[in-house]
Amino acid sequence: MKVKFYFAAALSAVSFLFAACDSKDGVTVPGGETVAPDEIGMTVKETRAVSFAVETVAGEEIGGYYVGLADTEYLVSTFGDGAGNIDFDAVAQAMIDMENEYDADWTDPDLVYSGTKVFNSFLYGSLDKGTSYTVVAFGVSATGEKTSSAFALEVVTSATVSPSDNEITQTVSDISDSGAVVTVTTSNYNLYYADLLEASFGVYLYRRQA
Repeated sequence: MKVKFYFAAALSAVSFLFAACDSKDGVTVPGGETVAPDEIGMTVKETRAVSFAVETVAGEEIGGYYVGLADTEYLVSTFGDGAGNIDFDAVAQAMIDMENEYDADWTDPDLVYSGTKVFNSFLYGSLDKGTSYTVVAFGVSATGEKTSSAFALEVVTSATVSPSDNEITQTVSDISDSGAVVTVTTSNYNLYYADLLEASFGVYLYRRQA
């Protein structure tokens, strides 16, 4: 069964969406666009075949906010009016209801964001190539009540898989008898895999290949 909603718990390289408003007072994001105090702005940072990254910026009045991901085709068929319009406030409530089915903690910073956040779709696993997805963001209270309008941004994943130019570096610190801290730094938002193996296991693999 294909999952239609994706929960945490390309249009252009730089796409930005915010509701029209008279006031330009608010938060300025890269590129010079302005997010009004009661809005959430979204910018596509990177789009690939099975994932994408979107930066979200909340206005001063938003407080905590939730970001969800859904298959655009599903939203059109379930929340559309038949004329291409989607009721995103209804989508937002459906996302809240879904999270509550899993006993959501609306005070969890991994579920409810604040300020500026880079939202990575890989939190929900691999997406389908060449497919339209919609990111939906809205203010939410500590008790799971929607506190703002819902804002949406459509992102289309790439149709082909391109080689990654991600540069990955690792540093090890705080080494002790029982462990160490490994910090992985990347040059972009491409997916990558990291694991930890005993040195003896690595030697075993090397000898088998030799």
